[in-house]
Amino acid sequence: MSATMDTSAIVKRYVGESESRLVDRVFEKAHKDLAIIVSSYWNIGELAVVFDEYEKLSLNASETSKMMIRELRMLCRARSAVLINVTPRLIRNL
Repeated sequence: MSATMDTSAIVKRYVGESESRLVDRVFEKAHKDLAIIVSSYWNIGELAVVFDEYEKLSLNASETSKMMIRELRMLCRARSAVLINVTPRLIRNL
């Protein structure tokens, strides 16, 4: 099973929002090698902006963003997550 995660879905993993449990289940499956999470470097950039905004609102997102990076890095190394480069060629072929 593969699950494509956009920025808002990944935020749900680290910030309690509606549907967070659904995203948590996908991550749990990825940790058990039962799913592959697919996202893009573009989404990672957007996540940095989101967590920066949370910091500006005094929500102490620094630790949360570090935790996100550690988890995604670990899943990528285990091949349970894939980050796609968004290139002009990819966009043209959509």
